[in-house]
Amino acid sequence: MKQRNIRFTYLFPDSFNLHGDRGNAMAFERVTQRMNASFEYRKIDSFEDELNFDDTDILFVSPGELRTCEGIAKLLMPKREQFVRYLERGGTMIVVGTSIALFAKETVRMDGSRFEGLHLVDASCTERKITYSNDEVYICERFGEPMQIVGGQIQMIDISRNGEEALGTVSYGYGNCHAEHEGIVKDRFIFTNTLGPVFIKNPWFAAEIIGNILSQNENNIEYRMPDFSLEHKSNEQIIEFINIKKEKYDKTRLEK
Repeated sequence: MKQRNIRFTYLFPDSFNLHGDRGNAMAFERVTQRMNASFEYRKIDSFEDELNFDDTDILFVSPGELRTCEGIAKLLMPKREQFVRYLERGGTMIVVGTSIALFAKETVRMDGSRFEGLHLVDASCTERKITYSNDEVYICERFGEPMQIVGGQIQMIDISRNGEEALGTVSYGYGNCHAEHEGIVKDRFIFTNTLGPVFIKNPWFAAEIIGNILSQNENNIEYRMPDFSLEHKSNEQIIEFINIKKEKYDKTRLEK
């Protein structure tokens, strides 16, 4: 049976560490191994380090402060076309939380100032005056069978998709901007607000992304989908708690 690496590159984990979502990298490693593939982890710590776009399958960015996104956007702007070409030739990029501001068209800060992102998606962001924090549940139908995704949100920005396709439909929580839409998907650029870490709590999400990469390989790599029954049971318990919370607590605190 043929086998290959999933080459996973974590961009600037020491700078994008707002909510401690490094566990997502661990989730991708474990799921990849359970799918009968091997995993190669790399991280780019310094902005001066060379990023080999030709030698990675997944670029991953975890949540960061807006001021971090603003500063790094200026540093990475000369490499924008390299990101664009990476995505155009089928590379996968995953962005979690506030770091979408780095790759959006523009972000408006509370003081009225603005900064430009790398414009990999046409979204725009607006800094919130009050941070929203709660559970989030949504249904994603962008990778075949519908997937229920469960996690948390610490929402510091409102996100306007500006015509970009939503990653999922919210059944509980805030989503992009207190509407029914969560996240953004544009070809293989995937953005979600969901924390958790989202790929530990929802390993089937990671498995769908990994399977898509393996199936696109010219060598027709064989892989298996793992059994995630334990993780599904865990999320069922969270959903039960959310249903109780909606009845006993949320009616008095729902944000307008």
